[in-house]
Amino acid sequence: MKRWSGIWSWIGSGEATGGVCAEGVGRPSLDPVVFVKLMLVSYFENVVTDSELAFRAADSLSIRRFLGYGLEERTPERTTILKCRQRWPEEMSAMILRRVLEQLAGEGLVKGEHLGTDTVLIDANAAMDSLRHREFGISYQEFVRALYSQEGTSASEAAREDAHRPRKGSNAEWVSGTDPEAAGAVHPDGPTALSDRLDATVDLETGAVVQIGAEPGNVRDSVDLPQRLEEAKANLEELGLTPTDVTADRGHHSEENVIELEAMGVSPIIRAGTPAGPAGFREQDVAYLPEEDIYLCPAAQRLTRRSSSSAEGRVHSRASGETCQQCEHFGVCTKSAAGRTIACAAVCEEVERNRERVHSVEGRFLLGQHRQRAEGPWSYAKLYGGVARMGPRG
Repeated sequence: MKRWSGIWSWIGSGEATGGVCAEGVGRPSLDPVVFVKLMLVSYFENVVTDSELAFRAADSLSIRRFLGYGLEERTPERTTILKCRQRWPEEMSAMILRRVLEQLAGEGLVKGEHLGTDTVLIDANAAMDSLRHREFGISYQEFVRALYSQEGTSASEAAREDAHRPRKGSNAEWVSGTDPEAAGAVHPDGPTALSDRLDATVDLETGAVVQIGAEPGNVRDSVDLPQRLEEAKANLEELGLTPTDVTADRGHHSEENVIELEAMGVSPIIRAGTPAGPAGFREQDVAYLPEEDIYLCPAAQRLTRRSSSSAEGRVHSRASGETCQQCEHFGVCTKSAAGRTIACAAVCEEVERNRERVHSVEGRFLLGQHRQRAEGPWSYAKLYGGVARMGPRG
């Protein structure tokens, strides 16, 4: 706690929070130090809502002492916490993170060499019933009734018919009326819900968080990986540290990410996604002959190049229909009478190097650390840290 006293003094100083609170204007503002401490209480006490947080602050003697309130003093009310959270600048949170990193680095708790990044989907503070059509401004139920009203169907019949309509819950068409920044997303355990996606990058040697952020739930992991790494690098460079590699799970793997991360001077260690198709007949089982610049199918038949797409970075090759139908693997490798078409990624040195690192001794060790340091904390945070559901909105 002695080391934390410097953090509290810095947060309470004008250097850190200048311009955040206005003296003598309206209702007295919540002390920034108290607000940050309340956020820590929310995490360590697994408190999700501001109402419960206000009650815990008023009821607990230990929390009162931590916040600096006496027995006769009124602790912050729910609305005070809510408004402070809504108006708290994002830049302020980033400054506090960097200050904490400075403290950790001073104690040797930030190495900055090996990084791991991971994300988690959490329920937003909004229900699916709050969805409104972006163009018409009506609810989903109203939209469905209007869509099938000309057929003279009942509400139950319309619902059954609508169950098979493609892309019926597209985020491009629907938005929550209570939390417009939340987005519909399918969770790993099956259900679709309005969600937010939290991401964090950690030091694999110590577990220190060096970058954290939030996005709507429909943003894929692979989309903003280079941006997250850039933020983590910037925070570490202020400490005089430079990362050498970064681990991530399969959802972050893409050829573009691997190339861009290497261009940033960081070696990616990212497992590729599980390929589709039966084992032995997947795209990865296609052999490439660099001296002839052709591909061989799993049955060692030469594939004829049909086209290549520079935009996708893929080469399309196909065996003849006659060759495939005479092959003993016809029906397993392909069922098409026109022959098997394979879209292989063009030979990419960065992707090959990433694959080698994944299967190396050091790579396997770092991926093991990734499961403990980068993925493990999210499980704790959802079970015991108050992030099973996002409390605020926006």
